[in-house]
Amino acid sequence: MKITLTILLCLIGCAHHVPDCDRITDLQFMLASPIAERAVPDPTLQDRTANLLDLKQGAEDATDAEIQLSDFRVIDYFRSSPPCPPCVRQAAESKHVKCKVDTWNTTTKPLGWIAAVPTIRLLRYDRDKAEWIDLKVWRGFTSADDINAEIDRQTKAVESQAITVSLPNEQLTIRRSESDLRSWISEHYSQSTPLRRATVNPRSWVWTHLRNDHGFTGNQVNALPQWMALALHDAVHPRSNPLITPWGMAP
Repeated sequence: MKITLTILLCLIGCAHHVPDCDRITDLQFMLASPIAERAVPDPTLQDRTANLLDLKQGAEDATDAEIQLSDFRVIDYFRSSPPCPPCVRQAAESKHVKCKVDTWNTTTKPLGWIAAVPTIRLLRYDRDKAEWIDLKVWRGFTSADDINAEIDRQTKAVESQAITVSLPNEQLTIRRSESDLRSWISEHYSQSTPLRRATVNPRSWVWTHLRNDHGFTGNQVNALPQWMALALHDAVHPRSNPLITPWGMAP
């Protein structure tokens, strides 16, 4: 009898040292900060076209010149196994997002740049360039109010840029070429020049930031090395007194 009791006590004692992996994993995701401290690679550089072909048709249905909700799309990257309570909560919240929301199950289709779930990605279809552009990525549960507010902000930003400028001498402004930007940057900056006017964190977002928030196109900045892109971003600040803009004078 003593031997039996001893064996049972040993088994019970051992059971306390067996970790519940699923529970620990869920707690890690539930307690994770919505915005992680470490930098996340720009999703435009990883799996950029993943499932975007499926989104294209919906955006092209819009024919009006003004930006519309159909130009925006949200992708909800979630996990189905082990169960993710924040992902379930996000799915319910997404019903209140004003644009269409697509989902991506990282359990069956894992992505290297997803550091935590849910991850929310906001995109806009640029009809002029016929491509989807990344606007913002949130990590962790994100309220529909925050997503809708960002959509409104992006809409106003695009509409404010759609302005035709006429000069008194009837010359029109044209976009600077990539080579023009390279020449200007090389004249005013080097790789060792301190950037005192502005910076981008993480630095890998500089190209996206220049396109989405400062009016440059991919043809102007995508091929710039990172130090040049960061120098250009330094030069366009402050917005009230930039050293250079995406525009130049037509001959």
